[in-house]
Amino acid sequence: MMKKKEKYNLFIPGASCPHCHGKILFIYNIPILGWLYLKGKSRCCNNKINLRYPIVETLTAIITVFYYD
Repeated sequence: MMKKKEKYNLFIPGASCPHCHGKILFIYNIPILGWLYLKGKSRCCNNKINLRYPIVETLTAIITVFYYD
């Protein structure tokens, strides 16, 4: 019997903490601003959020701007 292939949904279940897997509220999930507001720490478990997340978000924004310019 074959398993039914699950659909991948980018929006559900939503963002989660990489440490405790707690849900990240929408307001804290805003790229770069959320990381700065929380001072690089997770709101749910207070663990440090890796610096690579805001770096990747910044580089993606820069590449997108130059690509569409």
